[in-house]
Amino acid sequence: MNRYTLASVLVIVVVLFSSSFTVNSYDLDESIDVYYLIAPLMKSKYGYLLANFNAFHAGLGFITKSTNEEYTVDFIAYPTITASIFPQIVNNTDSAASTSAEEPLPDLVWNTIGMVQYQEQIDGTYWTSREKMYTITGQQFKEYLCWLPIYNQSFPYYNLFDVQDTDTGDIFIPSSTCYDFVWSSFTALYALGGQLLTSTPPNRDYVTLMVTTEPNIVDHPMEPDHWKQITQFYSAIAYNPNESFQNYIGNLTILLNGTFFLHIDGKYYNLTMAPLNPWNVSYSPQPLPYGTADPSILNMPSTCFPTPPKKSSIGGGWIFIIILLCGSTTYLLIGVLVNKFLFKQHGIDLIPNRKVWLSFGSLIGDGKNFIVSKVTGNKFIPLSKHSETQPLI
Repeated sequence: MNRYTLASVLVIVVVLFSSSFTVNSYDLDESIDVYYLIAPLMKSKYGYLLANFNAFHAGLGFITKSTNEEYTVDFIAYPTITASIFPQIVNNTDSAASTSAEEPLPDLVWNTIGMVQYQEQIDGTYWTSREKMYTITGQQFKEYLCWLPIYNQSFPYYNLFDVQDTDTGDIFIPSSTCYDFVWSSFTALYALGGQLLTSTPPNRDYVTLMVTTEPNIVDHPMEPDHWKQITQFYSAIAYNPNESFQNYIGNLTILLNGTFFLHIDGKYYNLTMAPLNPWNVSYSPQPLPYGTADPSILNMPSTCFPTPPKKSSIGGGWIFIIILLCGSTTYLLIGVLVNKFLFKQHGIDLIPNRKVWLSFGSLIGDGKNFIVSKVTGNKFIPLSKHSETQPLI
């Protein structure tokens, strides 16, 4: 093997190892398993309200088959679920409603943000149950990640309650919870061509307000008469964290006497509750998508090109380069010490194999030109020949 072939091999090795390969990232053509994740809502965090009737948080887990990497996507109420149900009541005599009212009226401060969150792991201590639902490709996962911001723009709030007609079963106002997000994700993954692995729909939580008529939007909630009713309602339903859900619902049904104000994304709805069964709390299956997959049903952004998520890591090319540099540096240091103390060399002569190192640049150039000549069919002229025949400028 001559020096030009050796230089060519060195160039090829560096190019290959410095390619786009990166540890801890999924490929667009690999298979990814999708899991339905469940976590119980703990009494220590949410009190008795949600902890004593099979209340759970739901999300989706993604595990790559080739590298066993994990990702979690879920929809949360920020800062908490209870904050999305019960407003902070603040006495404010300077509010618009108080100024025009006969008596001071409080303000209601809401925290109803609904937020899609993404993590590059599945917390096995938090998610206590997982069920495999889909197999998708990396490309479909990429498209799903593109869809997530569109979903969050459509549902920027968290709403625990469905509002349903007690006679017809029609849904007047849908909930916006972690479960609704998961089932919308099931539909999105199916539409994108994901392979559904089960025909048995899993269970989910429902909290439903049963009404006798269609809810009315309160057009001018800050008018004193309207605001007085709304603030009195939320003052009356203020929740005691030590109270059980069953006792709370029983007392609330008597207290409300058929009236309920529901706050959703800055609007107030006036509900007429069903007299016999105004509430329905259940944990039951919801159908899964079926039929022909149709990606056109999804509202997708026109320009979204997310790169595969990558954890902080060192690519294979950088590892090779680091090893090469460390080895070269060690060789030079040892060579300098040997030449100085053993062979009593001085100055530039301390460099081991000095002529080789000084010609290293031309070797790399020769290797590159050698490869180009083989591809193009042109005549290969080493850089050393150029230096002999052409004048220096």
